[in-house]
Amino acid sequence: MCQHDHGGLRGLRPPALPTIRTTFLGAAVVILAAPTPRPIYLAEREHRVTALDLVTGAVIWSVDVDPNTTSPVRTWATLPVGDTVYVAARECGDANCSQTRGLVLALARADGKTLWRYLTPETSMDAFALALSGRHLVVSDLLGEGLYAIDRFSAQRAWRVRGEPHWIGPQAPATVVGDTAYFGMQDQTVYAVHVPTGTVIWKTKVTGGVDGVTACGASLFATHLGLTKLDRATGRILGTRGTGGDPEFPTTKGGAAAGDRIIVGGDHALYAYACTH
Repeated sequence: MCQHDHGGLRGLRPPALPTIRTTFLGAAVVILAAPTPRPIYLAEREHRVTALDLVTGAVIWSVDVDPNTTSPVRTWATLPVGDTVYVAARECGDANCSQTRGLVLALARADGKTLWRYLTPETSMDAFALALSGRHLVVSDLLGEGLYAIDRFSAQRAWRVRGEPHWIGPQAPATVVGDTAYFGMQDQTVYAVHVPTGTVIWKTKVTGGVDGVTACGASLFATHLGLTKLDRATGRILGTRGTGGDPEFPTTKGGAAAGDRIIVGGDHALYAYACTH
């Protein structure tokens, strides 16, 4: 095993992980548990959601979530919870999507029947990705520069948090630990938000537009044009990689925690760091 310290982060070559499969998708990393015979739910771009058998690939159901609309709807992501599948989508005001609203739907997991719909009253908003925190769906607002929460039992919005204006919002689901949601944006900031109230607990500037934030132990790892490690409780920066012209660490996008390690993907390699060092 080869390891070295650099800027507060310890890099190491990960050992074989027999029960975890890693998938390298361009510059993003996904950690997948060993497959089990359950459905997966796909958000197809043009307002359709499809349930597939994970083992055989057979279609269980496929529904058009907006068959009668005169405005285009684009579905981006799904989040199955219990007997419900939640869907993040964007409703366009015209064919060119010059005006958008965020659309969140709840579908019955058994057959795809629509249970409720939430449409943002404001334009220039989106619902790009979803995370769960208790009764709340935490919604990444790519076009609306922030995050908002939907009460999944009342289908009402609880709060909205916006970052700096004129920047692209979060491109990934918020990372939720307990009652706190962590996210980053292209405004080069990482945020911690108290989900029950929408209060911003802390926010910290980093050295690039943030693609994603991953929790590992007491730390957070923000990927941008490099990697920044932060204290999860305070937002204090603990270390960086890939900034200041570091030639050994290429651009990263996306990260995943596996036990006590954080795994990130660069342009040419995968990197693993011990979360506790």
